[in-house]
Amino acid sequence: MGFPTFVRAISIGGASKCAGGSVGERVNCGSVTVHPGDVVIGDDDGVVVVGLQSVDAVLRAARRRQQEEAQIMEAIRHGKSTLELLGLKPIVERLSALSK
Repeated sequence: MGFPTFVRAISIGGASKCAGGSVGERVNCGSVTVHPGDVVIGDDDGVVVVGLQSVDAVLRAARRRQQEEAQIMEAIRHGKSTLELLGLKPIVERLSALSK
C-alpha cells in the first residue's frame, strides 16, 4: 500500500481469533488511550493522538504555525538569518562575550 507503519514490537502479544472483536471502543496503544473519534496522525517524526474535543483548536494552531514557518522561509530566501528572525542574535552575542 505504500504508507509508513509505526510499531514497537513484531506482533501483538496474546492476539487470537477465537472470539469476535469490537468496534467503537477505546483502545490502548502503549501508554496512550485512543477513544472513538480521536484523530491519530503520524509522520517520520512520530505519532500523536488528538482528542476529538481538541481537533479544531489543534488544527488552527497547526495552520498558524505553518504560516509562520512559511514567512520565516521567505525571509531566509531574502537574506535574513535565523538568528535575526528568531531574536537569537542578542543571546549569541551575550554568550560569545561570556566565553572571552
